[in-house]
Amino acid sequence: MMTFEAGTVREASDCQSHRAPQLSLTPFNLCLGLNANDYTAQKDQGFRFRTDRDPWPLKLPLDWRADERDDKNFNIQLHFWRMIDPIMREWFVHPSSPLIGEMFQFARDWHRFHRHEACANSWNDMAAGYRALRIAFFMERDRLDPGVFTDADRHVIADLFRSHSDYLMNPANWSVTNHGLFQALGNRIMHQQAGELAANIPFVEASGQHMRKCLHNLFTDEGIQTEHSAGYHFFVTDAIRRCAIREVFPELGDVVRIIDLAEQNRAWLYFPDGMVSRVGDTRSLNDVTSFEVPDVQGGQRWQFGDRSLDIGDFSRSGWTVVKSAVGTALERQCMLFFTAMNHGIAHKHADDLSFELFENGRHVLVDSGQYAYSPNDEMKRYVTSAAAHNTVDLGDGPRDETAAYGSGLNPVRTSKRAVVLSGEVLGRAGKFDHHRRLRYRPGLDLEICDVLDVAGRTPLELCSRLHFARGLDVRKEADGFSIRLHDKVVARVSPPGGWSTESIFGRADPPLGWVTIGYKIMRPIWVIEARRTVSKTVARWRLTFPH
Repeated sequence: MMTFEAGTVREASDCQSHRAPQLSLTPFNLCLGLNANDYTAQKDQGFRFRTDRDPWPLKLPLDWRADERDDKNFNIQLHFWRMIDPIMREWFVHPSSPLIGEMFQFARDWHRFHRHEACANSWNDMAAGYRALRIAFFMERDRLDPGVFTDADRHVIADLFRSHSDYLMNPANWSVTNHGLFQALGNRIMHQQAGELAANIPFVEASGQHMRKCLHNLFTDEGIQTEHSAGYHFFVTDAIRRCAIREVFPELGDVVRIIDLAEQNRAWLYFPDGMVSRVGDTRSLNDVTSFEVPDVQGGQRWQFGDRSLDIGDFSRSGWTVVKSAVGTALERQCMLFFTAMNHGIAHKHADDLSFELFENGRHVLVDSGQYAYSPNDEMKRYVTSAAAHNTVDLGDGPRDETAAYGSGLNPVRTSKRAVVLSGEVLGRAGKFDHHRRLRYRPGLDLEICDVLDVAGRTPLELCSRLHFARGLDVRKEADGFSIRLHDKVVARVSPPGGWSTESIFGRADPPLGWVTIGYKIMRPIWVIEARRTVSKTVARWRLTFPH
């Protein structure tokens, strides 16, 4: 009998009297989507959680240390038990005891390995939450179909439950990033299925407290996700919806308003062509969106000449957006996305006071996006550095260790003549204060004014950079640079007076002028770089857009 049906999990109070609620498919919806193979392909080829990876043989006993150092993300996915995903998807369609056995062999092998040893990712916070969902599944199958597991298997399941209960019930192990969502979810659902094993364990209170902390940490009061990335705003709101977190945690009704705002705010992250802002750890544009751009809600309508635009002022959170109203012809569509957000280290890039620009129907200035999870990869270090963003940094290029400041943006100001986005970040890299003002006239021009003040007034070399979209060509001219699409000029750039400037295309050493188009896949782009050794100065860029 297949019990994973569309619907919701019953209220948590059921399990306090050991009446385990019938599991729902919904908590598994997100968790089953990240294995690149289907069931048949995995049986024939092996485990392949990303399309850029060769299949990995699933020969028992597994090497749970595989690629522990070379590809941390791959090793973590092993400890997520991702190889179970395609089998479970197959079981949802054709439920059978042999498929349960195929899944459980990997859980049993993980248990075998961890009886005597462990590796760095064995108790990754998010992996533990994902595994808890699988343990819940096995416990429910044992209860509803007692012939599936042997007594030895039941001892393994009980042991897995106890180790995961000890881990997930300990507040010292709680993450309050997006990883914590899966910890709290797995904690509650696993205990709900545990029957007498969960007796006297206050998991409802603990998992609810953990989930509440996560949601309050993950969103500002404006409903903006705090992990510095458009991609993670999508990931977290998707997780909340697809894993039925509202239904599994009905006692959290007071945070529904923030969840609703976060869902509504997704629309502000789309460029007019359907691509998504790539600030922070946001993957390649085509990975995020596949549907028509939604209309924004809750913004301010601004009229500039014959153009209607919407203003998304999330300056208390760290993002401000100006974009053409839905219905504007694509060739007249524009969008300016400005960021100065630092709520901690999660998925944070050194993109303080950086921005992206879409003008007259196409991308002009872009962000580098996410490259990989590998912290020691040179290109990973590049895309997280200030050098990969449309902002200012130190000329010698050390990692920007700016302290967390929340939001560095000011409220948006509009007039009949222009819209002004501004902000300031003090102590950037511990070396200088940065004040930036963007004065924007859609379809006409963008002025970038930076006030830079070095700590102690000791002169330092500063660099200011603009990164241009793929397909655009940068040409040096007598009074600045022209930005061309084939032979058509789409913008002209006047760099700051008194700064030395050059244009660079995809430099390898040190890296500069690269944009990600997929996991560990980059393509070269043009960058205009301006340098000057100063103690205090005002630097002005100006972009004009020919009609």
